[in-house]
Amino acid sequence: MSPSHLRTRFRASCGVSLGKHMRELRLERACGLLRMTTARISEIADQCGFSSLFSFSRAFRVRHGLSPKAYRDTAVKN
Repeated sequence: MSPSHLRTRFRASCGVSLGKHMRELRLERACGLLRMTTARISEIADQCGFSSLFSFSRAFRVRHGLSPKAYRDTAVKN
């Protein structure tokens, strides 16, 4: 199966693009790591497959409305 065929079939089946689904999974994993570990945010970005801290922070802020640090600070208080 070609990559383009896989992407087309995935979107038809799930209603969302494969890339968006993968990004959501990576951000979900990052949330868990931010809550459960004391790892540096740059390490979490790397572990979750982001090419840079900037791209991770931007994607995280778009998805959750706050920075990874603010998310961690909020999660620790709750």
